[in-house]
Amino acid sequence: MFKLSFFICISFLISCSSISFKSANKISTTFDYKDDKVSTVEVEVKKPFYMWGTVPANQVVEIDNLFISKGFKEVSNIEIQETQTTNKVLWMIATFGMYYPQTFLVSAKAN
Repeated sequence: MFKLSFFICISFLISCSSISFKSANKISTTFDYKDDKVSTVEVEVKKPFYMWGTVPANQVVEIDNLFISKGFKEVSNIEIQETQTTNKVLWMIATFGMYYPQTFLVSAKAN
């Protein structure tokens, strides 16, 4: 019984969250730099994870939908950065890892 409990505890400690950024092919998206884009756009993406990052196992963010909702029809030079905030750390500590919020900043040149 002790070995089973130990295994379950260790599996939670080494678990990790996974977020996939994909294109739904609704608009033209590329990570390459194109000089013809007019404005730089930043979109904040917040995704919650629970149980030390194990639930849900994988979350998918469709980049197209982020920029379509802002009214853009084409994006390039996409950059994705994970943001670290004090609020995120406080939530993880206060809930003993049961709630693990992830925040990303997606920026791109857009038309």
